[in-house]
Amino acid sequence: DATATAGGGVVIPRPAGLDPAVLQALRALMSTDDEWNDAGESVGNFAAEESGGPANERAAMIAARTAMESELSHKPTTRGQDEELLKKMEMS
Repeated sequence: DATATAGGGVVIPRPAGLDPAVLQALRALMSTDDEWNDAGESVGNFAAEESGGPANERAAMIAARTAMESELSHKPTTRGQDEELLKKMEMS
């Protein structure tokens, strides 16, 4: 699929950060029963930042960071190696 990351990762990168739909889903998935009920049991009500409350937003961000760190740990090169490769490409 054209939107999948290499190696079958789950985080689809965007120039401006994580896809808002992924964050919305994480807010819903990380919600407590009370947060879910307060949102009317609707994923759509988790679209805005902190829409589930500060604790929910923190949990969603931790889940997102954990997923991204996991994907990055499986990449064949480090950030430093990537930066060096980009420098070499820019010089040629």
